[in-house]
Amino acid sequence: MSNGGKILTFSDVSFHYAKERHILDEANFSMRRGSKMTLMGQNGAGKSTIFKLITGELPPEEGTINIVQGLSIAISKQVIPIEQMEYTVREFFQAQFEETVYDIDPKIDTVLEAVNLIPPEKRALHDKKIKEFSGGQQARLLLA
Repeated sequence: MSNGGKILTFSDVSFHYAKERHILDEANFSMRRGSKMTLMGQNGAGKSTIFKLITGELPPEEGTINIVQGLSIAISKQVIPIEQMEYTVREFFQAQFEETVYDIDPKIDTVLEAVNLIPPEKRALHDKKIKEFSGGQQARLLLA
């Protein structure tokens, strides 16, 4: 049976943190391959919770979440954790992997170029501390 190109489906999904704090009540939506979706809402509205449900970090209390097998889901953090602000760019990127990545500098250059954050002297950037970047530059580092 075809799923109509759907890669993600929420069927009657409910979730709440406390009896009085409902995040989702019987939510239904689907996402098709190649589509783009924006999730907007006020602080505390449940955007991060929906992503935690999608990634399996939180289980739904009711309903089902179907994700196409083999689908890769990536989520970007919104801010760099305070404990990583003293890291250099190299340390920051290395911390994203469980195992040591050897010869990581060329890989760093590739992703920094992709987010338009590479200076003429590339190597100087690798040793720069995260806290020395502006908020916008830190957001680009997270995206990279």
